[in-house]
Amino acid sequence: MDIIIPPPILCVHIKRFKDYGEKITSTVRVDYNIDIKKYVIFLFLYNYLYSFILQDKQNYDYYQNTKYVIFGMTIHLGHNLRSGHYYSIIRRNNIWYQCNDNKIKELKPLIDNENGYLLFDKIDKESILRNGYLFFYRKIYSV
Repeated sequence: MDIIIPPPILCVHIKRFKDYGEKITSTVRVDYNIDIKKYVIFLFLYNYLYSFILQDKQNYDYYQNTKYVIFGMTIHLGHNLRSGHYYSIIRRNNIWYQCNDNKIKELKPLIDNENGYLLFDKIDKESILRNGYLFFYRKIYSV
C-alpha cells in the first residue's frame, strides 16, 4: 500500500467478507495513535523539493506530519454479508459514544497497554477486534 500525500482524515477499511459473503473474523489491532510514514511515498520527493526549491515551512510541516489519532469506527455483528447489524463508535469533544440505531451511550475508553489495543468498558473486546471493519483517524497537527 502506498499513500502519495497524507490526508487530513484517514479511513482504514478491513476486508471482512470473502467474495461469496462469508465473514472474515481475523483479529485486527486497533491502535489509538498510528503513524503512516512508511506508507507515504511523497515524503522523499517533498523533502528533496523543500531542501532545494520550496522553502515553504507551513506546507512542509503539513506534509511531513504522518501521525493520526482514532476518532471513530464501524462494527459489523453477524455471520455474513447478507445479515447482521452495524453500529458505530465515535469520539466527539474527547468523549466516546456508541451509536446503535436510535440509542447513544457514553463509553469509557480503555487502552490495553500490553497489546496496544483501544477497548471500551461496555463493549466486548472481541466485538471490536474481530468485527471492526472501518476505522477513522484524524491527522494530529503540531501546535
